[in-house]
Amino acid sequence: MAIKRGYFRHNRSIRVDFSQGKLEHVAAVPEGIGTSSKRPRGIENDATRTYTMVENRTMPYEQLMDVAMELNLALTAARQQLKELQSKTPLQETNGNRQKPQSTWTPEQVSEKARQMRELAVKGIQRQMKWQPSCKKGSTKWSFEAVAPNKDVFLSMLDLDPSSKPFKLKKVSIGEFQTMFGAISASCRYNYLRITGENVNVHWKEDESTFRLSGTPTVLPDVAPRYVSLFQVPASVEGGDREAPVLKSESNERAAFWTAGGRPRIVNGEIRQANNKWTKNRAPSLTFEAVPSYDHSTHILPYYNGEEVINVTLSSATEWQTVTIQRDGDLSVNKTQIVFYGKNGAKTVTTKASRTAGSAQVSNIKSILD
Repeated sequence: MAIKRGYFRHNRSIRVDFSQGKLEHVAAVPEGIGTSSKRPRGIENDATRTYTMVENRTMPYEQLMDVAMELNLALTAARQQLKELQSKTPLQETNGNRQKPQSTWTPEQVSEKARQMRELAVKGIQRQMKWQPSCKKGSTKWSFEAVAPNKDVFLSMLDLDPSSKPFKLKKVSIGEFQTMFGAISASCRYNYLRITGENVNVHWKEDESTFRLSGTPTVLPDVAPRYVSLFQVPASVEGGDREAPVLKSESNERAAFWTAGGRPRIVNGEIRQANNKWTKNRAPSLTFEAVPSYDHSTHILPYYNGEEVINVTLSSATEWQTVTIQRDGDLSVNKTQIVFYGKNGAKTVTTKASRTAGSAQVSNIKSILD
């Protein structure tokens, strides 16, 4: 927008009379302009001009835009003055005792708004919980800042009594914080980040009705789960490692893992003849591979044999260092091979076809995960 020479916008102000439908445009004469002939257009001798609604519609575009900008600035200043006035409202007196004005919020409204503020804080904190190398060292910080509708909502959010002592900084133990906001965590690579430390700092500015929560570092849990390669057992990787190894097999080159717990996996086998009708004495086969963990005693794999679902259960007994795979029905194959992987190598068990339940067990196997 072009500004005419000698036209000083900061020397003008605007008053609006909504009841009369008028916009009063007050302009101070710029310094150095001594005659009315040199004054900017639209400024009268008394430096005051009232525009009616009809005149506003016929006002030149540039002048109308300038007036609109001034009006916006005036409204912004009015809001700021109103906010300052509200913050300086004197305390009411009742029976000679000074007390704060009663809140117009019902207890139910305060409680509901406090719940919403907690959810907002949790989402804001989780957005900051992202993986970076400093997470392992415990040097990552987080903070969340927001505006509370009023003091009652803020105190309810922290489960504090309205009559509690005013504060600007308060330390809340991590246990109390988790009771109020829940156990906050966020997924991160092969693991999860969580809030650690002894305290969470709560900053409160009552005059501005703003608060800030600042926490101690977000780090990985003390014990990170391990992930096992599907192709190079007993190769494994710890959750939180920066680079996952690329594992090679005969037919591909890719990273592939399943979580600790020894869930049985069908990794190869031929259960359908398909076009392989020329193979003599061809029979369907099936192979299970399992990496047991004594920290995760039982896992169930549902297997569909073409007619019904058969549960294949992997269980481990720490006392005897034994691992068992049990099926509760027919797998519809003539031969089933089960491979157990441990620190002392692989142990293979072959079972024959059976229309009933069956099981296979190995002993003295050390888990590569525990």
